[in-house]
Amino acid sequence: MTDYEHNNDETLDEEQESDEEALAKKQERDAEALAKKQERDNEALTKKQERDNEALAKKQERDEKALAKKQEHDNEAVTEKEHSDDTDDDADNDK
Repeated sequence: MTDYEHNNDETLDEEQESDEEALAKKQERDAEALAKKQERDNEALTKKQERDNEALAKKQERDEKALAKKQEHDNEAVTEKEHSDDTDDDADNDK
C-alpha cells in the first residue's frame, strides 16, 4: 500500500468517524428535542383537562341551580293551584 493509499484510507476512516459522531450528536439532540416537546404537550394537555374539568364543574353547578329554581317554581305553582282549588271549594260551599 502506498503512502497515498494509506493516507487516503486514514482520511476516509476519519471522515466516517466524524460522520458517525455528527450523526450520534444529531440523534441525541433530536431525542432531547422530542422529550422536551412531549413534556410541553403533556403540560398543555394537563392544563386543558384542568380547564375542561373546571368548566364542567361550573356547568353542573349552573344546571343544579337552574333545576332547583325550576323545582321551586313548580312547587309554588302547585301550591297556588291547591290554594286556588281550596278557594273555589269555599266559594262553592258558600253558595
